[in-house]
Amino acid sequence: AFPPVVTVVAHRHAGPGLRADATVCGPDGEVLLELDGIEFAPISPPLPALADLDQLFYETEWEWRDAREVATVPELAVVVDLGARPTARARQLADAHPNARLVDPSRVAETVGDGLDDPGLERVLVAVVAGESAGADEPVGLDTIAGLVDVARGVKAALDGLDRRQGDSIRGVIVTERAFRLPGDRHEPNLAHAALVGARRVLLNEQPLPRWSLVDTEPASSPEDVWAELAGAGGD
Repeated sequence: AFPPVVTVVAHRHAGPGLRADATVCGPDGEVLLELDGIEFAPISPPLPALADLDQLFYETEWEWRDAREVATVPELAVVVDLGARPTARARQLADAHPNARLVDPSRVAETVGDGLDDPGLERVLVAVVAGESAGADEPVGLDTIAGLVDVARGVKAALDGLDRRQGDSIRGVIVTERAFRLPGDRHEPNLAHAALVGARRVLLNEQPLPRWSLVDTEPASSPEDVWAELAGAGGD
């Protein structure tokens, strides 16, 4: 039997893993037990690194849905062009809507405020259209994000002083083109537009009243098809 107090001397082996020799001695130095080549390892094998990443990242799941029929309401469509140069998509959307104003980010507050003050309108729809980046000298998506920040400030200025009931009369939608790469697509995503996907999530948290949503389009998407999506964006 071992005495109440013993001394354990361990000598760790060099090399990978955790292996050691251990000697158990009594109070007078007498060797009571020798253990050679002890290997220390977890009882359960460690999870692979990808399993740990699953807690931090997620993958978008895509599913088909039928087109929705959305009742039209009297509204002002504020089409905001984020492009460093005039964007054809923004102009086409503005021309296809019966009551639209095409503006740059600096005029969002004034234009949205005019729409909210108009008693004949039930809603102001802010359609932020992503465009082309300024050039190769700028980081991809930087000018697009900067333009969206200006839009968000304009919307905030227009909403200041409104209660939640009045805030329900405004919707915000970001329109991108190929920001995502769907299963089966052969093209690469538009990185400048993809930057707006994450920015939209942040904006939704910062400004819940406009219920910011995102509609990603294809180059061949017609203005009528895009407006059909925008009409139902941000709804319940």
